[in-house]
Amino acid sequence: MKYLWILLLLVPLFAQQTFTNEEVLNIANQIKELQYSDSIKTVQIENLEKQIVGYKKQAEIDSLLLQHKDFQIGLLDERSKLYEEQVKLVKPKWYESKYIYWIQGSAIILIGSWVSSNVR
Repeated sequence: MKYLWILLLLVPLFAQQTFTNEEVLNIANQIKELQYSDSIKTVQIENLEKQIVGYKKQAEIDSLLLQHKDFQIGLLDERSKLYEEQVKLVKPKWYESKYIYWIQGSAIILIGSWVSSNVR
């Protein structure tokens, strides 16, 4: 068991890879690019989460508006039915007939012309 631990500790020491300055700079630049893209992505994620919150609020408002409109439609239907009942209940009186108005108008004209012809 003792030899196994020694092997496990010594193998990484001999297996190290050395990089040139160019490779180290390339790796550092790639790390910087990835960090920058990661920061951009986190900003995008935050913006999208804000949009999601806005959309949820808008959905709640829309559902409330739909409920209100449905209630309003029900009230308007009820009002329409009440108006129809009111029209059925309110019937014209016997003296509000158009035939009676025609007869009255004709009588006034005839009497007026008869009086004007006899007064001369």
